[in-house]
Amino acid sequence: MSRASRSARIYRLAVGTAAMLLGVLLLTLPALAQGQGNPPDVECEGLLFLVKVDQDGDFQEGTDDVVSVTIAQDGQSADWTSTIGIDRVVAKFGNDDNVYNLDEALAGSVATNGQNAISHITFCYDVDESPSPSPEPSPSPSPEPSPSPSPEPSPSPSPEVEATVEATETPTEAATVLDVVLERPEVEADELPATGTSSLLASLLGAGSLGFGGLLLAAESRLRRREEG
Repeated sequence: MSRASRSARIYRLAVGTAAMLLGVLLLTLPALAQGQGNPPDVECEGLLFLVKVDQDGDFQEGTDDVVSVTIAQDGQSADWTSTIGIDRVVAKFGNDDNVYNLDEALAGSVATNGQNAISHITFCYDVDESPSPSPEPSPSPSPEPSPSPSPEPSPSPSPEVEATVEATETPTEAATVLDVVLERPEVEADELPATGTSSLLASLLGAGSLGFGGLLLAAESRLRRREEG
């Protein structure tokens, strides 16, 4: 076998093996990417992250023992209860998610699009901040009047002069309580960035790479048997 033929055979083997490995990677990529989704700080943008549960409803991260989740047998819906008022629930399934904006809810349910099972559920909440009332100022004590000295008696009797001092109370200013209204930003479902890759495209590319690699390896095998025969 000439050196050129040997080099061509090695090239075909390398290309065929690489194509098959690429096909396997592309076929497994959707499964690896499925369910990862956005991090909790993105899913709870504008609110506080409470807890994240997995596809079985078990605790994954956040604050435990505050939310109870029951996943349906088909994995496409779930019911939940909470001891803390919930303002947003994000249900992740496949490469999509459903966002539920709530108002201090203590129970609810989520569902998928009917094609993929739930991969995780994220719960978000908000803290109501009400202004504390301002303390009323205490009145300052009025100074006690000091008696004016009586004049010494003169030879002719004079009537005594009584000094009258009226105490004036300092008016107390009423405390003013400011009403503060906190506006919670509304985050729509379509504002969350899309995650994941196109499963169909990756599967097609993977299948094509596997087929191409298989053809190259099969052609090389037939050429080798022909040379040996």
